[in-house]
Amino acid sequence: MRSWRQAPSGSTLLVPFLAATLGLAVWLGVHAVAAVRSHRDTAEAALRDYARIATWESSRIARDRLDSFLDDLFDEAYPQLRRGRNASLETVQYEIDDALEEQECACPALLSSASVFRMDLRTREFESDRGNVLVAGAQNRLATLLKAIPGHNRRVLDGLLTVPAGTVLEEAATIAFLLGFDSAQRPTSALGMVVPATAYGQLFAHWFATHPLLPPAITGDVPTDSLIRVAVYTGEGAPVLSQNTPFAAALSARDTLEAALGSMIIEAAIRPDAAPHLVIGGLPGSRLPLILVLLVLTMGVGAAALLQIRRERQLAALRDDFISGVSHELRTPLAQIRVFAELEEAGKLRSPEERQRAMSVINREAIRLSHLVENVLRFSRQRDASTPARVREAVDLSAALHEAAEAMQPLANLRNMRIVMEAQEGIRAIAGRDGVRQILVNLLDNAVKYGPPGQVIELRARRDQDQVTIIVDDEGPGVSEGDRRRIFEPYRRLTRDVEARHPGTGIGLAVVADLAALFEGSVRVEGGARGGARFVVVLPADGSAAPAATARAQQEVSA
Repeated sequence: MRSWRQAPSGSTLLVPFLAATLGLAVWLGVHAVAAVRSHRDTAEAALRDYARIATWESSRIARDRLDSFLDDLFDEAYPQLRRGRNASLETVQYEIDDALEEQECACPALLSSASVFRMDLRTREFESDRGNVLVAGAQNRLATLLKAIPGHNRRVLDGLLTVPAGTVLEEAATIAFLLGFDSAQRPTSALGMVVPATAYGQLFAHWFATHPLLPPAITGDVPTDSLIRVAVYTGEGAPVLSQNTPFAAALSARDTLEAALGSMIIEAAIRPDAAPHLVIGGLPGSRLPLILVLLVLTMGVGAAALLQIRRERQLAALRDDFISGVSHELRTPLAQIRVFAELEEAGKLRSPEERQRAMSVINREAIRLSHLVENVLRFSRQRDASTPARVREAVDLSAALHEAAEAMQPLANLRNMRIVMEAQEGIRAIAGRDGVRQILVNLLDNAVKYGPPGQVIELRARRDQDQVTIIVDDEGPGVSEGDRRRIFEPYRRLTRDVEARHPGTGIGLAVVADLAALFEGSVRVEGGARGGARFVVVLPADGSAAPAATARAQQEVSA
């Protein structure tokens, strides 16, 4: 009794403990997310620095190698223009092979698409080794572009010009050229090479692949192209060298070359999968999904614990009610037995009628006590998993119904109730004799306890093929549909019965359900034809014997 009442107070301490645990989990989760974010920010800052270093190194390589390539490309033509002579197209054509050889790049795309031209910027006379390379009317546009280049303190200016698609070629083009000037520093002639912008990509790819873009102390033995993505674009954004490898924009940097080198844009980016090679631990992934899952699990465990606490409190309350009910059930018959026993002992029961009445009360209350004790013992044994199930046997239900009705008739007489029994002769069930008696007594006691005075309780049994059905039908208040399952739970009593102070322990129907299940049967409650409750117990029938094919015998159990 004491331990049951202390359980809720002990479990109450678990509620703030669970709340504190959940709060701690949230606090740790927030700090874990902040730590991961700080780690990631630091790693991204380091990778951005590496991207800037790679961009700066790529731009330096591009400047040096483009200058070297242009010098090699116009190595022979430059002195001729400086002396006022016209260099031939063949001179530049031969120099293309030499310049590429100096760069140690075969570059077949550049060789196959390059077109050498010569133009008089005053007369617009144009000569090219491939007349179809330039679109119609592009000569005039090319002359305008070349004349727009500002003067220089040298007699001859060399450079690389990139123009948008459709200006000179159908795609973005690069123009490597030399300009000749008159005495007034006005451009008079141009000698050069027109190449699609993408053809220069082979040169850039070769240069970046053969030169480290990050210090070896950072990259170690890992190839640069496995760590860094380098792209080159024209000033208008047309791709010159591009890679399909995805990259994070936050881990990239850009630099723009001089106008004399075509204003090309160099972009270097760190590959996302290369972060572990450049930063210890790499880029940490977000831990937020995992933390959210852990928080949900923590909340689930806490909710389950709270539900268990609630269930524990409900069970504790039910057990308290049970103990209170059992105490009351024991106290009332014991008090009456003691009173009449003391009266008899004191010799105050003088007439035979008084003694007969006292013996009747003592007998009746002893039956009630015996019934209560049997219920408690049966319930305890059914809940004990170590108690073996009893051997089942063929039980004569007609005799069992008559025996149970006779046992309960004294209690029914107190309220002027009648028990009417109806059963086929020879009907048998596979069950236990004591268990069937307990089922019948509990159902009859339930009908007597909650039914109105003067009611008729019907007790019937019949066979339906391979099963037998026992029915107890009363004229009481019945059981609502919402309570028809709950009443078979241990310690469960209807609210109306508790409020009406009807005596009871809440285990009688639980014993009935347990015994029916033990015998591989079932029990249910329905609405009775006379407005009360109809309890139906179904048990397996004995196949070795069949009921007699006679009319059903009906009898009323006498007092």
